[in-house]
Amino acid sequence: ITKTLLEFIITNRPKERLNWLFPNGVPTNPAQMQQYLTVISVPVIDRNGKESTMTLTVHKKLANEITEVFKELKEIGFPVNSDTGGYSWRQMAASSSLSHHSYGCVIDLNANSNPMIVGGKVISGKKYAPGVDPYSVTKQVVEIWKKHGFYWGGDWTSRRIFLYCQRKAESDICG
Repeated sequence: ITKTLLEFIITNRPKERLNWLFPNGVPTNPAQMQQYLTVISVPVIDRNGKESTMTLTVHKKLANEITEVFKELKEIGFPVNSDTGGYSWRQMAASSSLSHHSYGCVIDLNANSNPMIVGGKVISGKKYAPGVDPYSVTKQVVEIWKKHGFYWGGDWTSRRIFLYCQRKAESDICG
């Protein structure tokens, strides 16, 4: 983690975090968000076990950190499927609030193999089966994301989102 990014993560002042991410104000529509986005190419192990790349759209200020995470995932041989994504202007599943994906600070990793569970019911994806399904997020994968300052949605209790990795410092954007 870069020094600037580390200072940003540990600050406990949401307004400063938002100003760092969005110096021109928090976007209220996709057109306003475009100035903060970039497309990155990240290294992956594909479904055939081959080295490849994938493109993701993410917040510019998080691009390097996300790229580093994917480099480490590739190093441990964790396969990444085409159902992995970042920025998407939309509402949260099972909610009327704007998704954190709308701000380019969330990655859904292998969505079909890492479910979203609300109230004990699978809302999206299929059974979470690390060790059986090679695309299910493992403890080692979670630790890589956390080392780079991300939350893992599988740790939450009210809404478990096994595919979800979000920057800790950006969690206050949407409420």
